[in-house]
Formats: sequence, C-alpha cells, structure tokens
Amino acid sequence: MTKFYYRMETNAAQAASLAANEILFNDWHRSLRINEDFKKVNTEEVNKAFNDYVKDINWVYQGDTSKVNPALYTAGPSKNKLPETKISNGNKN
Repeated sequence: MTKFYYRMETNAAQAASLAANEILFNDWHRSLRINEDFKKVNTEEVNKAFNDYVKDINWVYQGDTSKVNPALYTAGPSKNKLPETKISNGNKN
C-alpha cells in the first residue's frame, strides 16, 4: 500500500490510474476504492494466490548464519502450514 500511495503523489499518476481503470474495467471509480478493496483480502486468499502463481523462488539469507537453521533454506517444499504465531492479519491487538 505504501508503494501504491507513493506512486500516486503526482497529478499525472492519479490521472493515469483513473484512465487505466476506465479503459480496463469500464469503471474509473475503481481507482478510488483500491484501499477498501485491499482491506477485503484475507490471509487465506493471499496464501492461495501465492501458492498458485509464485513458483521457483530462491531464498537467500544475508547475515550471521549462526542465527538461522540452514535446513529452512535447503529443504524441499513443505506442505506444512505456518504456525499461527507466524501469521499476521495486520491487527495490532
């Protein structure tokens, strides 16, 4: 979201967003609803999209290797879900 809003700081970028949404979706108002649309996406939907479209990632750790478990970076794909403590839904509660 930060990157999106950063890009929208100029009048030209805002006009381009309005025009693109009108041309692609026949709805220029869509560009004004982007924040509300992002808030409707939940963790399960993000995970599903990630698993469907992101393939062949090479992870690299830059830092003190004594602070990480090398098996996390050398093991094959895991079918295990992340522990609930590692999943953030954006709430600060």
